[in-house]
Amino acid sequence: MRTEEEQAEIIREWWEKHGFTTILAIVAAIALILGWRQWQAQQEATSAEASALYQNMISAAQVLDQGAAGAAPEQVQGPAEQLLEDFPRSAYADYASLMLARLAVEDGELEQAAEHLQRVADSPASENLEYTARMRLARLYLEMDQTERTLEQLAGGFSPAWEGQAREVRGDALRRQGDLEGARQAYESALDILEGSPRERDRVRMKLDDLKSAS
Repeated sequence: MRTEEEQAEIIREWWEKHGFTTILAIVAAIALILGWRQWQAQQEATSAEASALYQNMISAAQVLDQGAAGAAPEQVQGPAEQLLEDFPRSAYADYASLMLARLAVEDGELEQAAEHLQRVADSPASENLEYTARMRLARLYLEMDQTERTLEQLAGGFSPAWEGQAREVRGDALRRQGDLEGARQAYESALDILEGSPRERDRVRMKLDDLKSAS
């Protein structure tokens, strides 16, 4: 069994060899923990700010929809543009772009609306946002009588939840182009997919019946 002097000597030798490295490791670990906590706090503050802007945008849009006195599109546009500027890579920015596209459509600025929607379609924060933007773009181009661009938006494919709508709009575009057989096939395939959506099925069936009577 070692004496106290021998144990002390062993500790002293170990410290001389490893003490500085140990101190550096401890300091680095503390800095890492503090940095992580600071990053978390910053992320939480950023998320809270973005969430507040988003809520302001939605609330202003609801007030605008209700036609309340003093309501103005600028009250929606302000927080939406700030979300795009301050949080461009977030889902909040995508929702802001969708909102700005809606305002542009209501103002008759269809090309501007298409630009907002294309931003989301090109770099979406989620698949669902991509499908939302592409579907709205397809419908917008159809309204602008740009059927080729409508079909381009639909060519990339959609998830099952969106595919029925996509085929319906494809039928609309093909009919606009005079391809009645292609439109019929698109509508019939849409009916096969929209089994759980009675309202949408009724709408597509009316288009199909109208198509048959026109041919």
